[in-house]
Amino acid sequence: MYQDIFKQIGFNKNEAIVYDFLLQHGAVSAGEIIKKTPLKRGVVYNVLNDLIKKGLIAEKKKNKKTIFNPLHPEKLRDYVLAKEKAIQSAKNALESNLPDIVSGFNLVSGQPGVRYFEGKNEIKKALKIISDNFTEKTEILSFVKVLPKEFVKDVNTAFTAFIKKRIQTKVFTRVIAIKSRESLKLQKDDKKSLRKTMLVDLQKMKFDFAGGEFFIYKNMICAVILNKNRYSAFLVEDKNISQFLKMFFEAQWLLINRSSLS
Repeated sequence: MYQDIFKQIGFNKNEAIVYDFLLQHGAVSAGEIIKKTPLKRGVVYNVLNDLIKKGLIAEKKKNKKTIFNPLHPEKLRDYVLAKEKAIQSAKNALESNLPDIVSGFNLVSGQPGVRYFEGKNEIKKALKIISDNFTEKTEILSFVKVLPKEFVKDVNTAFTAFIKKRIQTKVFTRVIAIKSRESLKLQKDDKKSLRKTMLVDLQKMKFDFAGGEFFIYKNMICAVILNKNRYSAFLVEDKNISQFLKMFFEAQWLLINRSSLS
């Protein structure tokens, strides 16, 4: 009668048949289920054991015979809630391990893994992917256009969590930042933030976005761009691309360092 509903909530075909039978006939023996359903003996006993484990039926002895009876149908709600909880737990585990899975896939296939993120919450997710890979005594290389004050509150939670974990994990960062009032303030906090910032004066250049940051970490690169109502990021995992950009960063760092000494 309700077999389709039971299958929708995760029962297999045989479980749906047996459970539906029990709901219609009440407490019965396994033999009666075998006689009145198309299922074989071994299948019926396996299904009954599975339904007991799910907390949906119970077994009892009556006149030396084992009887199976359905528990109150409200138990179905508990069963569905438990499945939802398990799915959420699996989803969280997948999110935590997906970067490593993707890295492994990229290594085997030789293809760069590219992901795009749109919106404030998605930027937080992109930063978390990087921070979940933090290991002690490693280094982030970064190009930055520091955000104006009015934008900071919009992404403060995401960046604060990222920076906090970076410092806790002792991941040093070297930053090449466009010179501005905000970047000068950033530079003053370098020591306590486990960071070294170099400034470049690009006042003659006009930019159409509020700010952003380009990270290079291990085999990952991530660009976060923010402007008015648009917040976006992309993340690429590829060893060759990462090494090429690290080479570019080191060349720029050397040039800026030399010019500051002359």
